[in-house]
Amino acid sequence: MLNQLQIAKSINAAMYKAGIEGKAYIQRCPANFDRPSYYIDAVQEVVRSDNKRLVHVTSYFTLTYFPSLVGHQEFCSIDALINAHNAVMGVFRPGYLQVEDRVITIKSSSGGNADDRVYIELQAEYYDDRVDPAAQPEEPVADSIAIDFK
Repeated sequence: MLNQLQIAKSINAAMYKAGIEGKAYIQRCPANFDRPSYYIDAVQEVVRSDNKRLVHVTSYFTLTYFPSLVGHQEFCSIDALINAHNAVMGVFRPGYLQVEDRVITIKSSSGGNADDRVYIELQAEYYDDRVDPAAQPEEPVADSIAIDFK
């Protein structure tokens, strides 16, 4: 069974593998954090029942990317913001994400930007077992079946 921490770590791994420059944070960015960097925030998780054994899980994340500032100012150039946005969106363009031994669907959309950061909204979707299979008792299996046609 997957969880949001595993997905966040895989998002970070995808960013690293794609060569996105910067330090990763999965907890709130501390004061005087390094730039460039990005913060991965697990926003929400929705679990929908699909059948007796499966659920459909949608996990929402906000990835905030902080490009380098212009000199010692408190803003980034528009070029840096657009380049950062395009680079991060490109990481998730294939539409899938490797999470441990599974591959799940991931969607990305622009969340806007501020003077010094870019927001990318991520939506990870996958099917999972309703309960942990290891915790389920094994049901007895019939030794034989008799069918009476009348």
